[in-house]
Amino acid sequence: MIHGNRYPEISVTDFMSKYLPHHEVFDQTKHDTTIDLTVFDVKQGKKAEKACYPVLCEFINRASGKDGHFICKDVSDWPDPSLMAEAKMRSVESCEDGEFFTSEGSPPHTSSSDFRRIDVAMYRTRAEDGKPCGKPWEDKELKAKGRSKHAARNSVAHTTICGEVKLEGIGYERDDAGNLPQTQVGIDVRGQLCDYAAEILIRQHRTFLFTFSVYRTTAYLMRWDRLGVTISEPIDLKEGAEQFYEFFFRLRKATDVELGLDPTAIIINVDDIDEDADTGCDLHPSIVAVTKAIDALPDAAARVKPHISRAFNEGSWPYYELRVPDKTEPAKMRRFLVRNLATYSNSPVGRSTKGYIAFDLDTQKFRFLKDSWRTDSPGVHPEMEVYEKLSSASPRIPHIASVCCGGDLPDHLGVKQVTRTQEHVPVYHPRIHTRIVLNEVGIPLKEYINSRELCSVVTDAFIAHAGAWKCSKVLHRDVSDGNIVIYIDYDTPDADGSARGLLIDWDLCKYQHELNGGNAQHSRSGTWRFLSAALLNFPLKPHELADDIEAFYHLLCLHAYRFHSHKMDAIDIGIIVDSVYDTCKIDQGYWLGSVVKYVNMETGVHPKMHGPFGQILEQIAKIVKEHYAALGDVLEQYAIPRPVIPLAKQASGSTHKIHLSQNNTKARRDIAAAFIDPHESPEDNVPPPPPPARPLLATHSALFSILSKNVLDDETGPWAANDKLEDKFALINWSPFVRSKRRWDMGGGSGASKRTKTHESQSPGRVGPLVWPTIAEVDNFCMLGRLSMRIFTVYCI
Repeated sequence: MIHGNRYPEISVTDFMSKYLPHHEVFDQTKHDTTIDLTVFDVKQGKKAEKACYPVLCEFINRASGKDGHFICKDVSDWPDPSLMAEAKMRSVESCEDGEFFTSEGSPPHTSSSDFRRIDVAMYRTRAEDGKPCGKPWEDKELKAKGRSKHAARNSVAHTTICGEVKLEGIGYERDDAGNLPQTQVGIDVRGQLCDYAAEILIRQHRTFLFTFSVYRTTAYLMRWDRLGVTISEPIDLKEGAEQFYEFFFRLRKATDVELGLDPTAIIINVDDIDEDADTGCDLHPSIVAVTKAIDALPDAAARVKPHISRAFNEGSWPYYELRVPDKTEPAKMRRFLVRNLATYSNSPVGRSTKGYIAFDLDTQKFRFLKDSWRTDSPGVHPEMEVYEKLSSASPRIPHIASVCCGGDLPDHLGVKQVTRTQEHVPVYHPRIHTRIVLNEVGIPLKEYINSRELCSVVTDAFIAHAGAWKCSKVLHRDVSDGNIVIYIDYDTPDADGSARGLLIDWDLCKYQHELNGGNAQHSRSGTWRFLSAALLNFPLKPHELADDIEAFYHLLCLHAYRFHSHKMDAIDIGIIVDSVYDTCKIDQGYWLGSVVKYVNMETGVHPKMHGPFGQILEQIAKIVKEHYAALGDVLEQYAIPRPVIPLAKQASGSTHKIHLSQNNTKARRDIAAAFIDPHESPEDNVPPPPPPARPLLATHSALFSILSKNVLDDETGPWAANDKLEDKFALINWSPFVRSKRRWDMGGGSGASKRTKTHESQSPGRVGPLVWPTIAEVDNFCMLGRLSMRIFTVYCI
């Protein structure tokens, strides 16, 4: 067993006994467990992976049997139409958002096509009761040529088990110390399967996922959950193919729960829904209800209605009915209809947050539903607990979302859904599946109308942040553009459609008494672009109130660069964003950020603009500059310790005494006197030394004073109504700033997806407004993106 990484290895026997159902006894003598390995066992010469897929499908389908509930299909050349359609819709939005790195570390798909597809996939053909079920993965127009017998359309939403075949590239063969290969090829092989697993875990609602990998004549069984991947010891298909066969035999009549599907999520397949013969509209009562509710939205909901409509009406992903524990009676489950994702994390491990605009089937209201896997640790607070703490504060804290319901989710036995990888890697805390539903549906901050609305919404969030700190002693620790939303109340009788800000996502917060515990952090809590320059350059520094306050300044600066008038073009902005906000490196095991960002804070560099917005930035830059001056050498105690080697000693191995004689000094002064009269500027005309600098970000007061005068009191003069311009981030060619082409995997590489030629074209992209992504517990075992990540959140829990 290998400890300390996210790929623990266990024996095949243990894998079978721990994780697979035992509906039938497997008697090897009654089955043909042989597999033709001719096309697999190719060490030299021409290698044809596609020739392996039909052989593998025949083998797996034989194990499943004619009365089995699943079928294995070759999907390697026929991409998912849902991904293709979504990619076409979202590719422009992805570029506009600068989404060139996705959640918890993976590079997103920024081309005009999304060619991701696994090699073989298993689909359900019969329901648990044995009755035939729909086959949304079938495509009668598929151009499969000679592979038609096993060919099928890739369908991420309906894949139950998937597998990858490799004839080149060793990804899972361990050395004598139990380490996986860290070659680029090995990293890419693992990363490719990471990408597929992540996509399935994103699109489906699962507690775990089975996959398998075949390298020539060796097979590996895998079980993914949100903590890691448990892998079987290698199976030699020449000598032990019966073990590989038994894996599929055991699963041939598996229930949805035994396959890892979440019992609190009920799928509603669009293809299975009856339609009205006259109108062609769906007749499922939940879909009828949500369609009517969207149509009935009032005029005050004009800005939020497009988001709600996209959440349910676009694309071809299945609808789900999600169950969420009631706030007052946790045993009682509330029902919510969801379809298209609003936000999500692209990593197969970590918090794996997914956000939906949801329809409350009980109240017929729209809400925001957040699904995640929280760490089960005393130092990590469930978000429900934090919201309860904030809502009970006195006086009431404004501009914080209210909770409709939420809590940890039960499995089919009524026990909390929890990961199991920690059973083999005890160094990691388990993760618990949880959901929380907020009453308010927000609009992404980037959709503000003008700079006045931006500053007003950010001021609201700043007030919420101050209230949480003063009244509840809670520090948010992840102030970013993804965690401040524009909220428009359209539901109350006197709603006028005005916008206000909400500060959301409190799951990385700490309580005041916890902030000084354990200063050394190899990674950081928060979103990389918005972390303070002090945190990014002094890795031993604890996260303090001042760091959160500085994040509000970075947020305003980035929106100024992105949407407003200044003298810089797209190339200039791209250089600034890359060098100031996105740069990161590892030094002695610590993640470090931009030194330029630190220098900018010390010197007061900020976007130069006219009007009230420009004055606000200029005034904030001054208090940030004074704050950093007040820190002085205090921060040095939090730097990475380094040995000090005198330069002279480095050069010769010994130090040299530098001596200046008095005669030499006097002669130089006399020469200078011929040109310079020291009495021309009397000492009494020398300006007095400046007063001692103050740490002005140590409290909310200084920044709020600026926001209050300029935004609330309107002392800066008229605001321009139309000062928000085109998105300059959309004009930037980000590729020159990507300094590494490494892919990601959970052992330190990256997740590559196939982008070779296929029989059809398609496209990439994310769903909805993207939350700045996260990297779960960044260390050398974590999923890392490229070393130059432009969107990069890390957290230590």
